[in-house]
Amino acid sequence: MKRRTKPRTQTKLKVPLGIRTNSNARCSQFKSAATVEWEVQDGLRRQRNFLMSLPTQTRGALSGIATSSGASPDDDIGLSGSTYDVDLVDMADGQEISHEGGEFSDAVKCTLEFAAQSKRGSRRHGKGAQERRQRLKMMYAHWDSQMERLVDTYLEWKHGSRDLAPMEEDEHEFHVSVIGTFERNICLAIHQRIEEPANVALIRRGLLGCSPVEPSVAIELRTLELYHRLRCRHPQLSIQAMTRALCDIHDVNYRTCYRDQFSIAFDAYLCILRRIHSKVNQALGRGTKDWRAQNMCPCCTYELEDEIPLSPKILVSHDGNNSSKRVAGVGSADERQFHSSYFLSREQVDRFKDEVQHRQSNHDVDQPYEDDEHKAETDENLASCLRWKSSGPDHKKTALDIYETTGIFASACRHGFIIKVCEMVRSGELAKYPLAITDALLDLYGQDIGVGYDVGCTFSKIVQDSPLLGTKAHDARITFCVNAFHGYAHNRLCQVQHHPMYLNGFGLEDLKTMERVFSASNAVSRTIRYATQYHWTQALNLHFQQWDDDNRKWERTSDAFKHVSSADGINYTKDARQTLHLEARRRAALDGLIVRMRTVEDLEQALGIRERWTQDSSEYQSALERMQTHNFRCALDRLQQLVVQRLLELAKANMAGTGYKLRVHIGKAIKARSKAITSALNEYNDLAPLMTPPAPCLEWNDIVHYGLLSEFELLKHSHSQQDILCKPWTVPGNREVAAKYFKLKRAYEELQRLNVEIRRLRTFIYDEDTFLAAHVERLGLIDSTLAREVEELRMRRRHINSVHIARLDAIEAIPGFSGSPGHGIRQGSGTPSTGVILTHVDAAHEDEDEELDDIAADDAWNEDMTHLADVLEGIALD
Repeated sequence: MKRRTKPRTQTKLKVPLGIRTNSNARCSQFKSAATVEWEVQDGLRRQRNFLMSLPTQTRGALSGIATSSGASPDDDIGLSGSTYDVDLVDMADGQEISHEGGEFSDAVKCTLEFAAQSKRGSRRHGKGAQERRQRLKMMYAHWDSQMERLVDTYLEWKHGSRDLAPMEEDEHEFHVSVIGTFERNICLAIHQRIEEPANVALIRRGLLGCSPVEPSVAIELRTLELYHRLRCRHPQLSIQAMTRALCDIHDVNYRTCYRDQFSIAFDAYLCILRRIHSKVNQALGRGTKDWRAQNMCPCCTYELEDEIPLSPKILVSHDGNNSSKRVAGVGSADERQFHSSYFLSREQVDRFKDEVQHRQSNHDVDQPYEDDEHKAETDENLASCLRWKSSGPDHKKTALDIYETTGIFASACRHGFIIKVCEMVRSGELAKYPLAITDALLDLYGQDIGVGYDVGCTFSKIVQDSPLLGTKAHDARITFCVNAFHGYAHNRLCQVQHHPMYLNGFGLEDLKTMERVFSASNAVSRTIRYATQYHWTQALNLHFQQWDDDNRKWERTSDAFKHVSSADGINYTKDARQTLHLEARRRAALDGLIVRMRTVEDLEQALGIRERWTQDSSEYQSALERMQTHNFRCALDRLQQLVVQRLLELAKANMAGTGYKLRVHIGKAIKARSKAITSALNEYNDLAPLMTPPAPCLEWNDIVHYGLLSEFELLKHSHSQQDILCKPWTVPGNREVAAKYFKLKRAYEELQRLNVEIRRLRTFIYDEDTFLAAHVERLGLIDSTLAREVEELRMRRRHINSVHIARLDAIEAIPGFSGSPGHGIRQGSGTPSTGVILTHVDAAHEDEDEELDDIAADDAWNEDMTHLADVLEGIALD
């Protein structure tokens, strides 16, 4: 038998137990020095490979975090040159950060989570995700199978008797732990009938379980309703915060499973409320998918007989918001889809993904839009509007690759009621989103719609050129304009054609409704960044429902981030892309040269020129002089136009009554337009010495210091084609009179529209009360619980409408009221409204009725305070 040789002894290094290689091995608390060194080098190598695979901005952010914590920077790891540079947008080069912020922290968090998953192993993670997906799928299937019985039992508990019935012999008893707002019961006995789901028995006791089959924990329905109301009023109150508050009240240590249990019960509770809402709508004959959007705002959609026709008949506004983001890959185990009457599906939006031709595709990535305005294949008066991000080419509107949903694009009427919303998926504000919303508007409201959009000037051109929407929009006579806030920062010629002050029928509406909508919806953003697709849509749907309810009540009256700079490096991918671009341009120029040579030959043959002109030919000299004169006059006219626009915008920025935000916005537009003036000035100075006699050259300082049109000496130059100073619009007084004229004209239109909307609202209130009262009486013979639910809706509407009636009476009592008092007849109904006059709702609300007389005085006081605030703001700014 061969003798076994003793292995060579090595130096043993004692290490902590936390890094043992095998807890069951003999002497596992010791490692050799060579093993420890190999593991250290292997760990550093894997760390370096992982960091090199990350995008540039993420590596820079991680390096900045390490450096700020006292660690040395990763000098051997470059911060540029990664193959992922194309996928991650460089925020320093113009990537827009949302109002809520948090983009950098989200990127770092996603990177660390990805590293943790890589360390655990993709196979193990994939198996766990699949098992969780199956568990969730089974749980939701169990909830859906018993949801109808839960809805019926909830209505019986809400509107019926809550007395506990004695336990019968065939009933089963089980125990649960009950969590209330201020009370907690460790073991509560619940009586369950034969073949009855456990949650049905719990709802009869005012509880809802945290599991669909065998719940061991139940939450009071009043607690769920309390959180439902709090969440509607304060969207930033997350489920985790509510669960922690309940733990503090009951003196219990918080655990993550408590949040999951509360979330499951709250989802089921919201589903019950949605089923009840749908059941009520079906009973009222309002169950179609488009009924809400077509009847959301009575002032806009409740048309009456014998009323003055409005044109446009409805005013809406479009806009996009990039705060409501959702991180990609989060909650993939939850495969549920939330169906909402507010949201358009992704399939509806993607119908328009190929509608827009890249008419600005010839722009280089690193050049601003204003440098290529002469080459833009659009109308001349829209050329300066192409610098807006919303109207730029779609291939420039990228987003961080860590987000699947990068925001929302929405539309609302002039009174703030939400019409349609769509999510922006892995992109910026592409043209397909407003195209899909516009198509939905045409289907909902038909003809004669007025739409306000930040870039309504260029978007109208997009709609006109759209194969799917162009003819439809033309037949519907839809009108696009730029909202009042952004309008003053657009080109002056664009303002004259697309500003609502110069368009008939728009009245005094500013069309900035979406800014107010997004100001409120931004509060939801932080709680849905890491939500599933289902919970993301559910949270926004809940917020928009509350927003519309508040509009019916007439109640409408970020984390900082630090930029981490990256070291300069060679980006071979970008260099290769630029080389290919230059080569393509060279081939195109060569092809163009050949085409032009053939064109010259054809022109010579057509004109009968036997000998080709040379530089010494008299004909050549005459044509050259004419071309130089033409080019110089074009450059002169363009320079004059840009400087005059700048002077007019400066006058608007310094005008009394212009708000601070609008002044800042106009200032940014003036600063951006200065680049176009510089380009036009250089072109003018290049052509000025070639004139006969030579025209004087101009300096930049000669132009930027002009404050009035009379100081602009270039307008008096002999080479100018016309004396612009003789035009009437150059006189400041004439411009002021013109602006007052258009504002007065729009004010009369606003009065006409308000008179129509006031009568519509009063008629709707009377018709709605009669309609609901009739259905309460009809449903009382069929389903008493559903009748009580409709009666509750009717009384809630009566409380709200009593305020409306008081305000409408106060408006009609104004001596200068020019509308038709009283209510009218809705188109197609054929009978006048016979609703009950809302004076006193019931005895419990007599105090509220006594306060309604002071509403008009309160409104007048609020108007005086608003006017005083405007005056003080003007004094502070001047």
